[in-house]
Amino acid sequence: MASFDFSGMTPKSGHSLHVLMICRVSSPGPGKQDIRSLDDQENMLRAWIKERYTGPTDVRVIRGTGSGERLNRKELFDASDAVENGDFDLVLCEDLGRIMRRMEATTFCEAAEDSSTRVIAVNDGVDTADDHWRMNAIFASMRHEMYNGDTSKRIRRSHRNRFMQGGVVGTVIYGYIKPPGSKTDDELQKDSSAEAIYDEWFTRLENGQSFSRIADWLNESGVPPGPYSRTQRWTHDMVGRISRNPILKGVRERNRRVSKRINKTGERKSVKAPPEELLQRECPHLAFIDAERFDRVSAMLEERNACYSRVRNGQRDVRAGISKKKTRFPGQCVYCGICGEMYVFGASGERPCLLCRGALHHTCWNGISVDAKLAVERICDAVFEAIENLADFDAVFIEHVQQEYAKLYGNVEGEIRNCEAALAEIERGLANVTRLVRDGIDSTTLREELAKLERDKVAYTRQLTTLRQRRKYQFKLPTVENLKEMAIVSFRDLARDSYDFGDKMRALVPRIVVFPYRLCDGGKPVLKARFVLRLASLCEDHYVGKLVDETLNVELEVDLFDPPQREQIRRAIAVGGFDGMKQREIGEQLGVSQAAVSEALLLQRRMDESGLAEAYQPLDEPPTDQAKLRRHKHKNYKFKRRPDAGEL
Repeated sequence: MASFDFSGMTPKSGHSLHVLMICRVSSPGPGKQDIRSLDDQENMLRAWIKERYTGPTDVRVIRGTGSGERLNRKELFDASDAVENGDFDLVLCEDLGRIMRRMEATTFCEAAEDSSTRVIAVNDGVDTADDHWRMNAIFASMRHEMYNGDTSKRIRRSHRNRFMQGGVVGTVIYGYIKPPGSKTDDELQKDSSAEAIYDEWFTRLENGQSFSRIADWLNESGVPPGPYSRTQRWTHDMVGRISRNPILKGVRERNRRVSKRINKTGERKSVKAPPEELLQRECPHLAFIDAERFDRVSAMLEERNACYSRVRNGQRDVRAGISKKKTRFPGQCVYCGICGEMYVFGASGERPCLLCRGALHHTCWNGISVDAKLAVERICDAVFEAIENLADFDAVFIEHVQQEYAKLYGNVEGEIRNCEAALAEIERGLANVTRLVRDGIDSTTLREELAKLERDKVAYTRQLTTLRQRRKYQFKLPTVENLKEMAIVSFRDLARDSYDFGDKMRALVPRIVVFPYRLCDGGKPVLKARFVLRLASLCEDHYVGKLVDETLNVELEVDLFDPPQREQIRRAIAVGGFDGMKQREIGEQLGVSQAAVSEALLLQRRMDESGLAEAYQPLDEPPTDQAKLRRHKHKNYKFKRRPDAGEL
């Protein structure tokens, strides 16, 4: 057992003992842990250190809420940074579980030991000043993990048993009434007015209507969503969930899904539970739909929507367990130039396509999809061509960059002298305050001044270390050939449909904005992509990359479509020197019909009459003659535009 001996402990500053206290509760709120426990922990720790250390102390308290299993809590990052920077002499907590659970708590203690910071967990008997602290910390972490697991199993056992007895009644959907104070499903009641609604609901499903159409019908009929709904309007997702809920046939279910811990972050995600975990309880008095009819409609819906599933013909889900942020290029970087929303995978069609999220939610009229395969080819070709054609840096530019570097980072020696002078002044102040304390003069103001001087000393010491490291740096501007070589090396062994390729491309092209265009004589709307190629991301040196960032930016525009025949012929005629030739002769040379040549010349005439240099013109509003761009006609349509819409 740790002795918690402070007799030989000397503060790093030579004056006050800097103490970091960590307090945490898991889930504050009604029926959960009391938030006042944070105050109780802090008061206990303050009294504990006061009894054992008689010198002056400077205490900082990090208070947080959330599961100790989570490793991505902000307060945990703050504590880790403070420990790694060596700002404190002592980290004090009630037990290691207040910092974090699992074996990562031992890793935290080891990081503190590396920075000469002592860690004490009072109730666990862990003190890194003790030679055997690792064994104590490991057993304490194991004990907390076992207690956590045992508690979870007890709660799960109780909930399973109570559910089979009719308990564990949470929120109810539309059509059900939960009287105040009711605890079991025997006390739930059906709303008689919902009988006809659900009958018509399932009739519409049997007739092939979609969830969206049923949602529109419910909204038009003034049917309110359930009493616990977060929105006051029906949506297709809400209709789909309720249509599949077996409570409508009088069967309550539990454990369709379970939570699974993500060991990397400690967070939990919902996953499908094994079939043996499913619990069902018959509640005939809650049935709105006959069981045979419900099962028949459910099978029909599953068959009808099977084409939209990622799991087909018994194959595994290729996206199972993969973060939505982890996607192939150009996913997660294409934005709509009309509303500013991101383009997401999911547009209908045989090839993988992206569609504006605003169009999916009826907040944008731009329903033009992006062919992902074609977009990758066009954008990558434009990027690599721009890199290949990058001109050498001229002498004026090199001199300009060197001058900018000198302004920002060149006066390192002067900054070091200023920092050393400030530290010397702080040392004199500390010596004066210490002398007053030794002479018996003590006050709150004096202690505050002492704490301020010690904080300033830590800040200036850290700044001085950074400046001395920068003094060793030798500025060198990479040549254009170096940048080209780095680009080749970065992408040489990567397939264009790999995740690594997508990550590297998003570093070069972090934001792609697509705008709708249309030929001046009509036709199908198409998309053009605009983006800024940030070549500075290829620089391995942070300082150089920061200086040349804007200079090396190249703005590009790429067509994400294949132009129709009349536009291709028009371009060929414009550069082909066919003056004085007849249409039939031009067609024979280009290998097309006379009618195609005539259409191309009509397009050119339309451009000349309108004074246009380009055949494709931007669309600022939806055309009236396109059947696929009619989202603005939908009853639920409400245009929303993000403030950064259209920005590169």
